[in-house]
Amino acid sequence: MSCSNCFNGCAEITSDKCVKYTGADIPALGISYGDTLLHVEEQLAKFIISTLDGTGIVIDVPQSVICDLIKKHLPTCPSYQLDELIITLIKAICDLQTQVTAIKADITALNADYTIGCLTGVTASSDTHQIVQAIITKLCSLDTGLTALILNVNTNYVKIADINSYIAAYLATLAPANKAYTKMVPYVAMPYFGQLSNYPATGDALSLTGAGIGYWEKIYLCNGLNFTPDLRGRSTVGTTDGTMGGPTMDTNVIPSAFNPSYSLGTKQGTNSISLTTAQIPAHNHSAANSATGITRTITGTSSQSEAPNGSPVYPTFNSTQGLGTAFTNPSGLTVTLTDPTHTHTISDTGGGQPHSNNQPMMGAYYIMYIP
Repeated sequence: MSCSNCFNGCAEITSDKCVKYTGADIPALGISYGDTLLHVEEQLAKFIISTLDGTGIVIDVPQSVICDLIKKHLPTCPSYQLDELIITLIKAICDLQTQVTAIKADITALNADYTIGCLTGVTASSDTHQIVQAIITKLCSLDTGLTALILNVNTNYVKIADINSYIAAYLATLAPANKAYTKMVPYVAMPYFGQLSNYPATGDALSLTGAGIGYWEKIYLCNGLNFTPDLRGRSTVGTTDGTMGGPTMDTNVIPSAFNPSYSLGTKQGTNSISLTTAQIPAHNHSAANSATGITRTITGTSSQSEAPNGSPVYPTFNSTQGLGTAFTNPSGLTVTLTDPTHTHTISDTGGGQPHSNNQPMMGAYYIMYIP
C-alpha cells in the first residue's frame, strides 16, 4: 500500500463494509465497537435526517406540566417526537387563536352601549368592567335595603293569619284595673245595660270613692250634665241641617211639614197626639124623620051662606091633625095645608183624648267617654 492514513490519492479502494469501527460504543446512535463502517455511516445518516425532520428527536415531557389544551392534540404514546410536539403546539395555537377571536367578538358585543336603567356612576358607553361594578354596587345596595326591610317587617308587622292570635293575646293581658275609656271612642253615646253603682246622680264616676271606681274614669252618664247630651227618655236621629254633607237626602227625610229639621242637640217629638177637626178624615152623618108627635095645621073658608044684605059669609076654621090622619074636604071649602118645620139635632160623640205616639222601645242607660 503506497500510503497510510490518507483519504485522497489512495491507489487502493477498500470497501466500507470491510472497515470496522473501533471507537467507543454510541448507544444513542446505535453504533458499537466492531460495527462496519457502512453501518456507522448509515446510523449517522439516519440520525442526521431524523434530526433535520424532527422524527429522530424524542423529548420526554412530564405529563404533570402538559395542559388540557395540549393533551387533546398529542398522540397517546407518552414519548413525543419533536415533530409531534411542534404539530401539537401549532394546533393548540390555532385553537387559542379561534378562542381569542371569539372572545374578541364577545368583548366587542359586551362593550356595546348598555341600557343602564337605575344604575348610577356609569353611562351607556361605559366599558363592561364599569357596568359590572355598577351592577355589583347596586345589588349590594339592594341587599342592604332588603335586609333592613326584612328586619322592619319582622319587627313591626305580623302576618294577616296571625292578627287574630295577637289581638286575643293582647286582650288577655288586659287587667281589670285598666281604664274602660281605653276601649271606647270619644264623644260617642253608647247604650249601657249595667248597674249604676259606679255613677251618682251627677253622672260623674270620679266623684265617687272606693275600690274599682277608677275603672270608669272619664265616662259619664248622658243626663245633660258634664257636657253630655240629655238622652233620658230620648232616642237619637241623624241631623238634617246639611252640616254632615253628602249627596241629596232621601225624600222621606228631607225637612218639610212632617219632617223636622234636626241640628245637633235639637229636640223633637211628643209622647201623645190629640187630633184636631182638620186632622180627622172627611165624613158625614145621616138622620131619619119620624111622624110621631108631629101635627099639620088645616085652615079654610066657606061660601055656602050669605048675610042678609046679600054679602057672602066666610066662616073660617082651623084644624090640627096628626100626620097620616085622613082628612075629608067638605064641598065648597078652600083648604090650605101647612106642613110643620122640623129641626134635627145630632149629638156629639168621642172623648177628644190624645192617643199614644210611642214606638216600641227598650230602656237603657247612655254613657259617653269625654277626654
